Amino acid sequence: MRTSKQALACLIVLQVCARTYQRRTSTDRPNIVLFITDDQDIQLGSMECMKRTLQIFSEEGAEFQSGFATTPICCPSRTSMLSGLYVHNHHVHSNKDNCTGIYWREHLEPQSFAVYLSNSGYRTGYFGKYLNEYDGSYVPPGWNEWMALIKNSRFYNYTINYNGRRVKHGDRYHEDYFTDLIANDSINFFKRSMLLFPHKPVLMVLSFPAPHGPEDPAPQYSTLFFNSRTHRTPSWNYAPNPDKQWLLRQTGKMEPVHVAFTDFLHRRRLQTLLSVDDAVEKLFREMKVFGELNNTYFIYTSDHGYHLGQFGLIKGKTLPYDFDVKVPFFARGPGVAAGLKILKPVANIDIAPTILDMAGLPVPAHMDGRSFLSLLIHESRLKLGKRSRMVTPWRHTVLIERGIRPKLLKLRERLARQQERFSKDARIQRECGKAEFQAPCKGTQLWECRKNEVDRWRIFKCRGNVGFLEECSCESNSTTESHPKRKKVSPKVAASDGLKRVKRTDRFHSIDLTPLSDWEQYRTRNAPPVFIPESLLNQWETEFFNYIVRKEVEEGGWHQGIFDALEEDFDFYPYASTDHRRRYVRSLESSEHVALTKDVGEATGHHDDVLLVSGCVLFPNDTVSCRPAVYNSIVRWKQQKLLVNGTENEHDSTMAIEAKANGQTSSQKSSSGTDNRQSCTCQPSEVSIHEQAHPLRNPSDREISESMLMEWLASKEKGNKKGRRKPEANKRRKSKAREMLCSVPNLNCFTHDNSHWRTEPFWTLGPFCFCQNSYNNSYWCLRTVNETHNFLYCEFVTGFVSYYDINKDPFQLHNVLGEIEVPILEQLSAQLDKLRRCKGGAQCEAYSIGFGRATIGGSPPFV
Repeated sequence: MRTSKQALACLIVLQVCARTYQRRTSTDRPNIVLFITDDQDIQLGSMECMKRTLQIFSEEGAEFQSGFATTPICCPSRTSMLSGLYVHNHHVHSNKDNCTGIYWREHLEPQSFAVYLSNSGYRTGYFGKYLNEYDGSYVPPGWNEWMALIKNSRFYNYTINYNGRRVKHGDRYHEDYFTDLIANDSINFFKRSMLLFPHKPVLMVLSFPAPHGPEDPAPQYSTLFFNSRTHRTPSWNYAPNPDKQWLLRQTGKMEPVHVAFTDFLHRRRLQTLLSVDDAVEKLFREMKVFGELNNTYFIYTSDHGYHLGQFGLIKGKTLPYDFDVKVPFFARGPGVAAGLKILKPVANIDIAPTILDMAGLPVPAHMDGRSFLSLLIHESRLKLGKRSRMVTPWRHTVLIERGIRPKLLKLRERLARQQERFSKDARIQRECGKAEFQAPCKGTQLWECRKNEVDRWRIFKCRGNVGFLEECSCESNSTTESHPKRKKVSPKVAASDGLKRVKRTDRFHSIDLTPLSDWEQYRTRNAPPVFIPESLLNQWETEFFNYIVRKEVEEGGWHQGIFDALEEDFDFYPYASTDHRRRYVRSLESSEHVALTKDVGEATGHHDDVLLVSGCVLFPNDTVSCRPAVYNSIVRWKQQKLLVNGTENEHDSTMAIEAKANGQTSSQKSSSGTDNRQSCTCQPSEVSIHEQAHPLRNPSDREISESMLMEWLASKEKGNKKGRRKPEANKRRKSKAREMLCSVPNLNCFTHDNSHWRTEPFWTLGPFCFCQNSYNNSYWCLRTVNETHNFLYCEFVTGFVSYYDINKDPFQLHNVLGEIEVPILEQLSAQLDKLRRCKGGAQCEAYSIGFGRATIGGSPPFV
């Protein structure tokens, strides 16, 4: 009887509450829910696994097909979401600098969209990841309910700030899995708000850690997507890219270990998103039960995209291409037509203004973004066959930016230098195919061509001009290889050829070790390093050009004028539009950063210098030669070998090192000491996969087929079964050593090994080093989308310029800058300069619509 009365009382309460909710939804403001994922792409197919979310948003709501993150880095992008500002106005340029810093907390955080909605009567709740450097010491203003992760994304073993109190979680799935905790806490907050504050609308932000690292899936999903290959887009493993910025020119094709890793990481990322899919449906279902579904606006997006092997980069973000800046962007709610597809570009800076607009609040003038609610309603009315007209036309362009822009040379000067570089490289490509310039030098040969790590020809003088370049380099583990003794280099010769000294602390990298001359002036073990600067290589290149042009003139039997400059008679125009030519074009070398930023005063150093560190010389073609003292000491040789290769297979590498060192020692002892150049024939050798596991140190031109990958995986699995389990202390010691060895100048490099993940599925294919970003990878871009045009125009801090026609080339494979007339490029550059300085919605929208309208409007001059 008592139970029946309790049930009846509950039923009455629910009926009363339902009537209350019904009255509220018909008269009051709507609820607003923002879903944010971390590192979720749209181009690699991550949304395809989220069937229920796609149904809720894409089929029953609206999809923005041109949704962009204006800066593809976590903290800057999330700050833009909260504030409605471009990075150049909120000044959070990275995940470190000013991420939840003093400027943010004192000036911008009090003006987040949560503060405006809370002051207007909304019940506000934040659940999940906030900002990367959030330390949990405070609850930001504007939030009634606060459950935020301290620091960066995690799924287990994390600490949260729960309404001002620190709460630590462990590794139990049912209690601690962070994605599920976000879903459960947000639903509880919604239910409490409906029961205790029935007349107040609700704002909720659900910020999930998925699919960000460490990519821990829920146990029930850890076996799925074994054969998923949706990340293998046309740009996947498309390398090297000589027509792109410095980072991509230094990146070669992936080796099998990297191919396997991209597949494996893609699998784990998709697995984590299934829990997000569950969370979205769960909240959606609860709001439907409470009768709030038709009175709620939902927005779903990510802070930025991601790449997994695109252009040979193993993983990461931060690039201006669509795989990093294009994000899932969906919305649904009152007045939004089901199945709506919108092409017009929207961005993360539009989220804050839109949320304010949805709440019926005016958008502050200082916000750079614009509410897309009016665009949603306008496009929905058109889809339903109703008449509609937007008072202010929607933008065509959004700004993509990364870094603080220095003062660069004028565009025409940058284009001229870039075109000159392309032209020279095209000519070198042709000349180096001739037998008279093949390495090694023979007889009276004056010049030789060698390829560097990205398959680009570099010019070297032969013995007659500079003796220390004489060498015969064979990549082999054989103990029988022999190398003739080299010509000794005197300090005078070194000084005359432009050699300079650098600090011993300067870092270097390489692939192959081959012997060099005695280097008697550097007998001391701690001799300071020596390098051949890029300027000297450029000088040799200029001399080579004069030599071949003079040779052509002399052989022609007639010439006129003073022969003091190169003739611009190349038959290979550098900006040719065909794919065949475009793949052989070479753009600015790394020295562009030094040359083009002298007026800025912040050159980042030489990237292609030839270094001598602790007795070994690195040549620009990634060949290293060491003086005899290194070969005579097995320990020192092993140290150098590990340093330049990051070799992880201790048994194989030790055997190879000892064999090579022993062979070299005996070779040196039997050398006659002659200066005559000798040639050698190098036989292919078996090389450990981890000796080639650095994409920036040893790019491969071959394609990795599926059969090759499966064969390699099988061999690795067989090797893993034979291996012995090493003590934990030994593993930690080796892991620390790997981190120290995984280092390339001017690049952000990391190690990855079998201990990286603590949840299934496990990585078992061994350690490797990878570099995912460079210090000179700052840029400012126009991303334009309209009915007739779809392009990406970028200017890099190095002075490099690029243009991609995405209608013709949706994966940005080819830089077609040369197909655009210079006046049009100047107009785009001027628009970019305006946008990167804009402040406030009026200015930023004017420069996205009004400025350069002739260029990006209905009848652009370059059609």
